[in-house]
Amino acid sequence: KGKTFEEKMRTLFELQNEQGYMTQLRKDEQGVYHLIAHHCPISEIAKEYHSICSCELQLFKQLLNSEVALQACMTKGADVCHYEMRERTSE
Repeated sequence: KGKTFEEKMRTLFELQNEQGYMTQLRKDEQGVYHLIAHHCPISEIAKEYHSICSCELQLFKQLLNSEVALQACMTKGADVCHYEMRERTSE
C-alpha cells in the first residue's frame, strides 16, 4: 500500500522474473503498461487447466487495482503471454 502504480508494475515485473517468466515491461505513449512473458513455468499445467490463466489475470487486477487485459496467451498458441495494464482513473 502507498506505492505508485509504476512502483507496483516494477515490483510485479521483478517478481515474475524471479519466478522464471522472463518478462519485459514497457509503457506506451497512452500510459498503458505491457508485461510480456517469454516463458511460462506453469504452461504445461495451464494448457490442461485454462482457469490458471484466468486466476492469474484476476490476481493481477486485484494486486494492482487496475484494468488488466490478456492480449496473448501461450496456452492458446501465442509465442508470449502479453498483459496490458492500465491504472484505474477515479471518475
